[in-house]
Amino acid sequence: MKLFEDKIRIDKKPAKYNDNTYDFFDRSDSEKGKVIRGVLNDWFDNYPQDEKTEFKKRFRKEFSSSLYELFIHELFTKQGFTLESHPILKNSSNRPDFLAKGNGIEFYIEVKEATDKNDAERAFENKTNQIYDIVNQTDSPNFFLQIEKLNFKTDQQL
Repeated sequence: MKLFEDKIRIDKKPAKYNDNTYDFFDRSDSEKGKVIRGVLNDWFDNYPQDEKTEFKKRFRKEFSSSLYELFIHELFTKQGFTLESHPILKNSSNRPDFLAKGNGIEFYIEVKEATDKNDAERAFENKTNQIYDIVNQTDSPNFFLQIEKLNFKTDQQL
């Protein structure tokens, strides 16, 4: 199993503002996309076999946070640690991402993505990006359109 399957890709367009990152890399025929897919597939090869199906589903939906988890797994593995995925903790229902063992020590790793936006700010950003994506689809060979300021009259989705 691979994160990105081998297939013919012909899309040379840049990513849209609201593109799902996984979908963009999966369809992109760019050289950078090819390199990124190769690296991520190599890292995924090292990921625990019994976790791959669930991880790939999550990766397709939550690219950024899953990318950090994959990176941390690769980083600690390359440093000589053995990682156990989602270990069971005594007296707790929590399951951290990894139990790292090596170099004479053991510790738990929980990978979290910290962002500077709350849910309302992300929703507003998505709504704004939707406008930009619509404008960028406009075929206008004889003029350019520049948005200097975008104001919304309501909080409703477009």
